[in-house]
Amino acid sequence: MTKKEVSIFYLEACDRIHNATSTLHEGLYNENGEDVLTEIEDVMSVIKDFRVWVNTELDLIKEISKEYEQYKQPF
Repeated sequence: MTKKEVSIFYLEACDRIHNATSTLHEGLYNENGEDVLTEIEDVMSVIKDFRVWVNTELDLIKEISKEYEQYKQPF
């Protein structure tokens, strides 16, 4: 794996984190977007989904870094 490939993986993971953030914001409103969610169970469900998504991407970034370090290719 090259540094360029690592960079692409990082970019893609960060882009998905950005999408997760947008989804979090949208999820904090009702289906038609006219009112905010205020029921704690609903809000916590949206937050839980966000955390799972973001943690998955962060784990991917960490694992890509580990893999690169383990199998470095000199340039």
